[in-house]
Amino acid sequence: MLLNAERAAEEARGLVRWLRPEFQNPGAQPRPEQVEIDTGDGTDATGEEGTDADSSGQGAGKARHWPKDAVEQVRAVAEVLSASPHPLSLDAIAARFSGRGPWKKRLPQLLDMLVALGRARRDGDAYGAASN
Repeated sequence: MLLNAERAAEEARGLVRWLRPEFQNPGAQPRPEQVEIDTGDGTDATGEEGTDADSSGQGAGKARHWPKDAVEQVRAVAEVLSASPHPLSLDAIAARFSGRGPWKKRLPQLLDMLVALGRARRDGDAYGAASN
């Protein structure tokens, strides 16, 4: 049911994932992929300086809603880590989510779980995506 809701939301945004696009949507042009380039000036794509911008929670964009399901929570935290080019502090990760209740108390446990599973790494007080 969650996958169907996610698919419907993607289609509402205009993203359709065809199983066999050559047959289901033969006239479609492939969408160009926008890639991030390294300008060598120490700033990320938003023009903000390295980890200072990330650790303050600035440049995080719109905060995502904290998922209710435990599996979705792990997935959401892993996505935040993999989307960041720099390790993030606990506060910076929490700033990327919004929600009611004591969800922030669970965040350190989820990060420890991701580290134990090899999906994240810990750098002092910051967490980053594990490099494969």
